[in-house]
Amino acid sequence: MPFFLSSMAAGVSIALGGYAYLSVESRYLGAFLFSFGLYAVCQYGLPLFTGRIAYLGRPGGYGPGKLLMMLAANFIGAAIVGLLYQPVAGGGDVLSVAQEKMAQLPWQSFLRGLFCGAIVFIGVDIFRRYPDPMGRYLGVLLGVPAFVLARFEHCVADAFYFAAAWQQGLPFDIRALLMLLMVIVGNTVGALAMNTIVPQPAPAKQ
Repeated sequence: MPFFLSSMAAGVSIALGGYAYLSVESRYLGAFLFSFGLYAVCQYGLPLFTGRIAYLGRPGGYGPGKLLMMLAANFIGAAIVGLLYQPVAGGGDVLSVAQEKMAQLPWQSFLRGLFCGAIVFIGVDIFRRYPDPMGRYLGVLLGVPAFVLARFEHCVADAFYFAAAWQQGLPFDIRALLMLLMVIVGNTVGALAMNTIVPQPAPAKQ
């Protein structure tokens, strides 16, 4: 249960970043504030699917069953925040955000998820590898605004957006589930591919 709850906390953290993004008029400020979510995940070591899937099959990585449980808990945490969402005057329109996402073709959702998965892996891997206090956070603080401004897709953040939109009266549409599925696949492929091609740390000298 602690693993499930900490995974829910990761979803809540990402959703709070999304909430902050919707609460300001400027996309640029919102993209920076969104980085709070991944910053909190890295700082507290919370299990976030998009930050852990790249290490599938690697030493210290989680197996498929644990990753699926993590993803479910991430979605639950994000959806809870979404269902409690209240619009902020002057902020973004979550209904428009959700409708725009559902209008994507499946291959577009996959590609946007793929690029987001690559960026999230880079940010998390830099945090994991480098002890320098400044350098380890730059991957997160630069990477998150990069994927937000590029309109790449993060599956846990999207779970928050859809839950918030449903809470605000958007009718349920099966396209939302298809979009989420394609983003999950894209996030997974992007993270795994990037972890395959980036240079690996040199083994410690004996």
